[in-house]
Amino acid sequence: MKRKDVIIGILMLVFCMPLAQAQESVEVIRTHYYAVKERISEMEAQQRPFEYYQVKVAQNLPGMGGHEETVNMYYGDREDHEIWPSHWLELVTTHYNFAARQYYEEYLFHQNGDIAFIYARNPDVEFGWEYDFRFYFDDGLQKVDIRRRKIDTTDFQLVYDGDEVPQEYHSFFYQFTDRIKLYRILFNAVDENRRS
Repeated sequence: MKRKDVIIGILMLVFCMPLAQAQESVEVIRTHYYAVKERISEMEAQQRPFEYYQVKVAQNLPGMGGHEETVNMYYGDREDHEIWPSHWLELVTTHYNFAARQYYEEYLFHQNGDIAFIYARNPDVEFGWEYDFRFYFDDGLQKVDIRRRKIDTTDFQLVYDGDEVPQEYHSFFYQFTDRIKLYRILFNAVDENRRS
């Protein structure tokens, strides 16, 4: 009987360890995210000049009217030079519209350049509902949190909480991950131009 208890204990430990590590990764990402957001808020409140890159697009789209997109790219300094350190992309925030629909997204990066967190508010998933997507990454996807609320209400309801993207949300997930590449290219182009 003791041997069976030991085997069950080992199996429980083997299966629970990755879950505990994923939860620890999510907490580290949340701590990083809130620290960046707090730093930005403090700088804005003090009206101190701080550096970030902003790209704004305004255009008139056929059949939709005015479209505006604002992309803010916040960066950190590397410790590779005392006076002119190079930069790494830390956070991208973007808000944009198509007709009356409003979208908002955030992309948090680890210092090594890998994506850490994606947050997206999207009104196009299901008519009459607004969705919140949260994806946490640490050497791959760790956690997915999807919530929704009726348009013009305040409370979000949990739709999914797990470690993989449900099939019906794959297209949204791939859309967000494709944008990561675009924001890296945009940041590098602006940063290299600014620093040259």
